Amino acid sequence: MSLTREGQVFAAGARRVLQAMDDARAEFNLLSNEPSGLLRVHAPGALAAWLSTVTPRFLERHPRMTLDLRLGSDRVDPIRGDIDLAIRFGALENSSLISRRIGSAATVTCASPAYLAAHGTPRSPADLLQHNCLSYSVALAQMGWRFQRGKHLLHGAGAQQLQLQLQPGRDGAAAGAGRHGHRAAA
Repeated sequence: MSLTREGQVFAAGARRVLQAMDDARAEFNLLSNEPSGLLRVHAPGALAAWLSTVTPRFLERHPRMTLDLRLGSDRVDPIRGDIDLAIRFGALENSSLISRRIGSAATVTCASPAYLAAHGTPRSPADLLQHNCLSYSVALAQMGWRFQRGKHLLHGAGAQQLQLQLQPGRDGAAAGAGRHGHRAAA
């Protein structure tokens, strides 16, 4: 048994329709599985350098996404602040939010050669109490030096205090203004 000429034309047209349906379904699945739209992100300014390295990769992997990246030291309420994703250092205060640990940041204590030449080199953490303290922190309560070894904790203010709510602590230390300490956990 074989198809008539009309049957062959109809079968070819039906195959094209079925192929078009399969193509439309595949395109729909591709679009529905690929993230798209605007993502509003708030993060501490201290993460600007890190974000500048991961953002291009994210956008390359998700070309249908647009990022609205807001940097600042203020703790914006994601719901009231119209934020989709907030990256924070430290503990989450609002238990109604969903959080996930994405990493940690080490403490860095540094000084410029000019500062050490002018004020001497500390030999122990306790010596830091006599030195200028430039600190970057997210919470104002974190001013000063804080070192911990086991259960022993040393915490205190330096001779002069300057708290920075932006990243320039390291630059200030490099310029000779004092030593820079950065404490954080993300």
